[in-house]
Amino acid sequence: MSDIRRENFNLLYSVALTATQDDFGRAIGLNQSEVSQYNTGKKAISNYRARDIEREFKLPAGWMDRANARLLLSADEYELIERVRQRGDGTAKSLVQLLDNLK
Repeated sequence: MSDIRRENFNLLYSVALTATQDDFGRAIGLNQSEVSQYNTGKKAISNYRARDIEREFKLPAGWMDRANARLLLSADEYELIERVRQRGDGTAKSLVQLLDNLK
């Protein structure tokens, strides 16, 4: 269950379009350290926190406990998101600019 919750947490972070873990955390009532710990799996997402996140994002109860990431994204899309997130350092913004320039 903890891996599924972590994947869903990371999915929400990737689609939230916030610049930093701190911004994302503030939006859902967490500090940057907690976001980082949930993101990496160093800290498990409790039942209470999972329900709280669902309420904040207006998701159905139990959403955090289902394998949603794989349903919404292709394997290539999921891998791209993971690689961009691992690099950090403004990579996402650079990729968006690159895509904009391809139009």
